[in-house]
Amino acid sequence: MVKNNQNNEAENLENLYVEFVEAVLSIMNSRISTEGLLRYCCPGIFFTNRGYFRGIDRRTTFLALLEPDFDQKILQMEVTERCAKRHLEEGILTPPEVYDRTGNLILNPPFREIKKFLVGKLLEPAIDILLKYATFKPTKEQILERYRYFKDKWSVSNIRYCWVPLQNFECDLHKVHISDIIELTLFTPEEKTETWNIMSPTLEEMMGLPEYGEARYKLVGSYIKNQTHALNTQLVRTWTSFSSKDKDIVKSLN
Repeated sequence: MVKNNQNNEAENLENLYVEFVEAVLSIMNSRISTEGLLRYCCPGIFFTNRGYFRGIDRRTTFLALLEPDFDQKILQMEVTERCAKRHLEEGILTPPEVYDRTGNLILNPPFREIKKFLVGKLLEPAIDILLKYATFKPTKEQILERYRYFKDKWSVSNIRYCWVPLQNFECDLHKVHISDIIELTLFTPEEKTETWNIMSPTLEEMMGLPEYGEARYKLVGSYIKNQTHALNTQLVRTWTSFSSKDKDIVKSLN
């Protein structure tokens, strides 16, 4: 009986989320009819398996469709209020840290103080639906597929990731677990393109563009929030070992 109740609650929550997304996408679709679908163009670096080239990044700015109506329409919808509160009450979404004017942490901030943050998280699957399915009228199955994916990500929101590319390193393995928090993985051209165009000033301090494009592997570290120091120490130590250019180092790790 308890299991049936839990299944019904999960189904009701999913139905509530579907109602929320359908309402949001309807608002966005209405804005397109008056303003059109906006795109932005900016220069970027694009990596391939053979190198890199300079080009123009053209993307649809779905967020631009949200901003004009976010405060006055989306935040004011009754379904938005119910959806955000349910995800907060059931522990699916974790509230952000809120501080008072003296810098002290507020342990239980009022809902109005964290509502925008919660709704912003709930909108992540909606934007992803537009990118993946290219429709403002997705099926219920499409909405739930992305919702469940992001719901799993939200459940581990206290886990953080960092990575560092490896220079002059080759092996015939795709992934190697080096420790509980560090693994060696392939560094794909798609990942290089996305990270370089976002973080190029930081990455340029680490290595030049040609060296970055030639890196085929990266070290990836995962850690629980507030445990950054332990990861940094281990990641730097491991990176130093790989920087010795010993191509057989993986043999002792596999």
